[in-house]
Amino acid sequence: MTVYFADRKMNILACAATGLAAGFLIRRDTKTDEIGAGAAAFSFDLVYPADCRVRAEEITAPGNYLLRSDGEAREFYTIIESELNTDACTVSVWAEGAGLDLLNEIAVPYEADQAQPAAFYIEKFAYDSGFEIGRNEISDRRRRLKWDGECTVTERLASVAAQFDAELEFSFEIKGLRVVHKYIHLLKRRGGDYGVRLRRGIEVGNISVRRSAENLATALKVTGGVPQGAQGIHAYDDANGKPYYTWVKYADSPTAGMTDRAAGKDYIGLAYGKPDSSESEKYSDYTWTKVRRNKTGVNGQPLKTMEYIPDTGVLQPNGKYTWVKYADNSAGGNLSDSPAGKRYIGLAYDKPSRTESARAADYHWSLIKGDDAQPVTLRGYVYDDGDFFLEGTFLKSREAVRKWSRYLWENGTYTGHLMRTFSYNTTDQAELCARALEALRRQREIQVNYEIELRALPENVRVGDTVSIVDSDGALYLSARVLRLESSAADNVHTATLGDYLIRDDGISERLHALADQVEQMTANRAVFTWIAYADDAYGSEITTDPSGKDYIGVAVNRAVPDADLSDPSVFAWSRIKGEQGIQGEPGISAAACDSGAGGVWTYEKYEDGRLRCVGRIPVCTDVNAAFGNMYQSGPAFDAASYAYPAAFAGTPAVHLTFAAADHQAAQVWLSGAGTETQPPDCLLVRPVSASAVTGTISVTAEGRWR
Repeated sequence: MTVYFADRKMNILACAATGLAAGFLIRRDTKTDEIGAGAAAFSFDLVYPADCRVRAEEITAPGNYLLRSDGEAREFYTIIESELNTDACTVSVWAEGAGLDLLNEIAVPYEADQAQPAAFYIEKFAYDSGFEIGRNEISDRRRRLKWDGECTVTERLASVAAQFDAELEFSFEIKGLRVVHKYIHLLKRRGGDYGVRLRRGIEVGNISVRRSAENLATALKVTGGVPQGAQGIHAYDDANGKPYYTWVKYADSPTAGMTDRAAGKDYIGLAYGKPDSSESEKYSDYTWTKVRRNKTGVNGQPLKTMEYIPDTGVLQPNGKYTWVKYADNSAGGNLSDSPAGKRYIGLAYDKPSRTESARAADYHWSLIKGDDAQPVTLRGYVYDDGDFFLEGTFLKSREAVRKWSRYLWENGTYTGHLMRTFSYNTTDQAELCARALEALRRQREIQVNYEIELRALPENVRVGDTVSIVDSDGALYLSARVLRLESSAADNVHTATLGDYLIRDDGISERLHALADQVEQMTANRAVFTWIAYADDAYGSEITTDPSGKDYIGVAVNRAVPDADLSDPSVFAWSRIKGEQGIQGEPGISAAACDSGAGGVWTYEKYEDGRLRCVGRIPVCTDVNAAFGNMYQSGPAFDAASYAYPAAFAGTPAVHLTFAAADHQAAQVWLSGAGTETQPPDCLLVRPVSASAVTGTISVTAEGRWR
């Protein structure tokens, strides 16, 4: 194996290899690739001649690139960490295939306004990273996704793949010593079954088996996605049971302002007989009808206030009409032409005239708002194959409960099912049932991972492939998917982990993951609105949405519907926005900095109004291993007397401390003493888990007065 080192401009700096007797040598290398990671990781020790230490540090600088050549394989990595050991003349290197452009980039909170394909999210979050989408096997799937917190782009891409029930894979097209393309592949499933057979005692050495009952279940409580406005309304099924949908959109005009919500829109657009529930964003796909107009006042003058036009049936392609009404519930309660505050839409097809019926029973009602909607379940859906069957919202297994029931040895009045939850983001009951069946087939058995020592790794075996292990007589020992591969070219050691899915060591059970997914689904489409109104006084007199001539503004937050309800002014918090003319004040004085400087770890600024601000970054490296209740603490993180402020305060300043880890061992800063006018307070680091040599930087911000 040969490794080429390159700088950020892809200039080749040096090379190292495993088979050399002198020069730069590669030792203790490990390449790791596993399902779910997408990109491989590569670590090794670079052994350098004693007189080449500076050069070794230069070529292994974090951020530099590696080109790994091993047989026919050509791979590309970015150095993330390196550690020099002068006694051993080595530099330990950790590199990732995803690179700094994904690992060090932050993905901010985001919520899609409608269902989008996976490529939309990948391109959004991997923008300007140099990566492009390669193979896309899930282009037909669409999801409306939401993330509330920040994370790295690598983590966000993995989240996208998981929510699309897909797997990521990164690859690089390398010509010579140049990377010409960087790809992100979206795959239904990595790898394949190519008939690979590995023989015990020949290709396969030791086999260790890990088994876990942590996620065992005999029944699943199944929930799906929350109905969304961006999904078409089920209209009918054809003779073969295939569903067809009506798409519904609203707009300012037939060519502008299209959205899924009716609030403030003058037109409704319908598209009939669509085989896909995901609605189009093309205006030309819809038949548009004006449904809202200005009210008329005295002498027919148009007013600013709007009203919904009665009897505005939408023309169908066959010359007949679709009637449209809105209601509070699926029974058509409080029927109305206006969608304001309504949760259900009613459609009646193939009517001979535009004149609409006022009978709720004449309409087919569908949920159009997901504000308080509940996830789809399997209640009412029928499935029973003799083993798996549906009971309410639960999918159960007769064979599994006969094997695992808690009442095999104790008495009880129930069946003794082991219940777990399962969630999948779909509103289609058939798809939801199929996904739940797949999950319960896995979870009703003990999870098993086989860790296999490979004496020889076949060139064609990759992560995700299904391989068969046979004994010396050719009898099948096991057939399973390769979930993880670790290999060392220097030591010629290869280890594979096989199973149905990888048993994780993060201590978070699948049940908690499922619960988190379910909560995210239930909140993904929840919208709240702020109402704004205007009035003549603080009691809401003559309330209106028109600010003209009004002295007070009213705000009502966290409302469930977008259109303000003006019938109860008390729900608004009123504030005066128009006061009496005040007297002319004196011009303000801007406090300018009168002195600033830097020294050691500190910078400071003095201001003419007497304020002083000092900012420092103090390096720390300490053991956090002293038990403190259920936590662990360090000794003093640094010697405060050695880091005196660069300028003296007139009194003890206010101090803010934060810790940033350099070695992924996060910790919190706790004060252990009081600071003074001349130095910061003593502090220590606290962690929930003991750790040695926790390294990082404590940022100190001290603010007070210098006079």
